[in-house]
Amino acid sequence: MTSNTEAPAAEPTPEQLLQMAAELAALRSRIEAAYGAAPRSATQMRLSAASECLSDARRELTAAADDLRRVAAVPADACNWPWGVCPEHGDTLTASGGKTWCRVRNCRHKWEYDYMDTPCPEPTAYTISDDAGSEPKRVCYGHALAARRIPGIAYDPPLPAGAVESANLLENLMKLVEGR
Repeated sequence: MTSNTEAPAAEPTPEQLLQMAAELAALRSRIEAAYGAAPRSATQMRLSAASECLSDARRELTAAADDLRRVAAVPADACNWPWGVCPEHGDTLTASGGKTWCRVRNCRHKWEYDYMDTPCPEPTAYTISDDAGSEPKRVCYGHALAARRIPGIAYDPPLPAGAVESANLLENLMKLVEGR
């Protein structure tokens, strides 16, 4: 039984995760050698299923290592909001199958990973604050656009003329297209 005073385990490094993935790959090879190329018995079918589970676990460990590397590469002076937005259009991203893209037609922004679940790496351009006296926050242009929906937000410097109006127009067009 563990006590409540134990320190939480340190987050693994990408290298540690890749080492575990390599160990799983080696174990998978040993299991596959045990049942041969084509499973024929119930035991061989179980070994085949175990092999596939190890393959899935190896893939997830490798993806987790990639995630940690991406997060570590975000500069300290970047926006660092806990999720990504389109650097041009704000809160217009969609993610599926581990990929992310902007829903705005002809937008060039897309990522081969879940960008929405990664701290924002974009450079800061604005300080936003609210009329409730919360601590001002440095954000990128995309997060400044996304914050326009929050009443009482102030921008320093002010958003460019037309940015909020064009973003609202874009949002209304997207709602019309999506049938909302």
